[in-house]
Amino acid sequence: MIARWLLLPRGAAHAVLFGWALVAACQAQPASAQQMCAADLNGNGDAADAGEMAYCTITSSGQYQCPLEETACVAAPSGDYSCPLGSQFACLPKNGGATCSPHACAD
Repeated sequence: MIARWLLLPRGAAHAVLFGWALVAACQAQPASAQQMCAADLNGNGDAADAGEMAYCTITSSGQYQCPLEETACVAAPSGDYSCPLGSQFACLPKNGGATCSPHACAD
């Protein structure tokens, strides 16, 4: 029954339109870029082993942060936060307190 319907010119046109409608309906919202980070955690010269690549998380300020070796920042008496890994790493606000990571995120 369906095969006969598809053989008719009008049926084939409906099948094509239905296919396009199905494809359009299945497409979700426009894709947003997900940032990733990588680090050679075991020192073997590459960052391709298990646990050495991760998707970056979005902080409450809207910035991306790498979860690899993520460290809690230390609060100073002035209320500012500093990263114990070094002042070159930014402390970013997250649920539960500010954190920093020595690894950068990339598109």
